[in-house]
Amino acid sequence: MPIPQARDVDATRTQLTAWLRRKLPHATDVAVGEITLPSGSGFSNETLLVDASWRGGEGPVEARLVARVRPTAYAIFPEYDLHRQYRTMEILAPTGIPVPKMRWYEEDASVLGQPFYVMERVEGVIPADHPPFAHGGWLFDATPAQQSELVRSALTVLAELHRLDWRALG
Repeated sequence: MPIPQARDVDATRTQLTAWLRRKLPHATDVAVGEITLPSGSGFSNETLLVDASWRGGEGPVEARLVARVRPTAYAIFPEYDLHRQYRTMEILAPTGIPVPKMRWYEEDASVLGQPFYVMERVEGVIPADHPPFAHGGWLFDATPAQQSELVRSALTVLAELHRLDWRALG
């Protein structure tokens, strides 16, 4: 399985800092700190783990964010609708389905080379794509009880999703 292209972290920090200043026009001391490019997962989008800070009306803010960038050279899906991903999670937020808080959607590809969205980071671990979680990694090494709990949790969320009235949600 090919691995998505690497990104210049320093250039990305500069680009995201300028963009975030535009998104937070009343904030001061806007800064993007560490940017981590996770390895082994996130192949459906380019994923950037971003630490940012600013001073707003309520004081200083330390934000742990995730930027999901539409892939360029490597894509899993033949049709790709990044805005639909963003809107779906935004719509699901008040339903109790566990989704991160969505912050911003940016369709202007000139910022990072492709459209992207930013959401708050949810701490935890996810099964890896590379190597596939069925062949190695923490989930492969987990006990049968731990693997069962993950499957049960996933199925519970899928069942909750299917109970939602998608028409009423828009």
